[in-house]
Amino acid sequence: MIYLLILLSLSITLNLLFFYFDFLPFYKPFLRRKFNRNSIKHKRNSSEIERKVLEASLISIESKKSLMIWTEPKGLAEKLFNLVFSKYNANVEFYNFPRAFLFLGLVKYLDQSGNDEQQKRVKTQFDKLINKDGSPTFNFEKVDQVIFGTAALELYLIYQEDKYLNFSHKIFSFLDQIYNQDGIIRYRPNSEFLFYDTIGMIIPFLVKYHEITNNTKALSIAKDQMELYIKYGVDKETYIPVHGFHINTKIKVGSANWGRGIGWYLLGLYAIYEFDESFKKEYKTLINQLQNISLKANKWSQFPGSNHNFDSSTTTMFLYTMPKKPFNKKNILKIFEENISEDGYVLCTSGDTYGFNNYSKSFGKSEMSQGILLLLLNKYK
Repeated sequence: MIYLLILLSLSITLNLLFFYFDFLPFYKPFLRRKFNRNSIKHKRNSSEIERKVLEASLISIESKKSLMIWTEPKGLAEKLFNLVFSKYNANVEFYNFPRAFLFLGLVKYLDQSGNDEQQKRVKTQFDKLINKDGSPTFNFEKVDQVIFGTAALELYLIYQEDKYLNFSHKIFSFLDQIYNQDGIIRYRPNSEFLFYDTIGMIIPFLVKYHEITNNTKALSIAKDQMELYIKYGVDKETYIPVHGFHINTKIKVGSANWGRGIGWYLLGLYAIYEFDESFKKEYKTLINQLQNISLKANKWSQFPGSNHNFDSSTTTMFLYTMPKKPFNKKNILKIFEENISEDGYVLCTSGDTYGFNNYSKSFGKSEMSQGILLLLLNKYK
């Protein structure tokens, strides 16, 4: 009898584990998206939504947990294997571009709102990332982290503390060293391909760094990388960029309409165009093309033009980098209203991308969309 009880207990335990680690993660994203509209319990005005978005952003920047979806749902066997044999790397999730964008969005937004107490909360969290001399307290190792430098430059403009500028000097030195090797800033060392993710990660920083320090090489590097990508990674008729190209053969690879990827490219293109109107034709033509492949006015999908899965990261990036419209904050929040939870989190952001033609099927929260929405609200203040 005791053996039957043990077997029964083991069976129940395994079934519960299967439900929790296999069944639930697989269906949860679909259910969340399907019933998202019904999750809003009452009609909210724009001021309430904006306040909730800010509250959620402040909670997220003070949290040790990442909002972004970094992996696809895994089965029970893989979960157990990773638990035993895989080493968790906090650098991958915590010190990465989504959190950097949240810092950037909060710093810019709160600088305009005039709330010193909330700005100090953000400053306190950012100060945990750097020492007094400006050196990073974390392992700074890849271009994904350069956006922290853009946030540091914005903090320097507000507080005039040298540590923020020194941190940006270190980031520029990191990029300059890579560039001096062969004139190409790769997404990863020794990569045979150039990704447009890199364009959006480094160029806004380089342009802002040039503005503040008057370092002409920073702007030169930014334009050089932009010209290189336009020459080999952009369609000559539509001006829509592809995910990447092989550095030696110049063969284009990856999706030609990955929304967040086009957004990455646009972040870089917009930063230079906004600074001195360089690459005007490329910028204006691409913006016009994007209007033709929207889901509806001011909304875009994960893969604009070929699917209908709304993506908050695509939409926030596109709207932020487009010429200013006759909008206000209320108009912006109306666009995202049904995709902002009761407690202020921006929903429906596609998960991390794993490589060329290997894109996430999961959607959820992300510090990135949260941060860029704040940048967008600041733009239409």
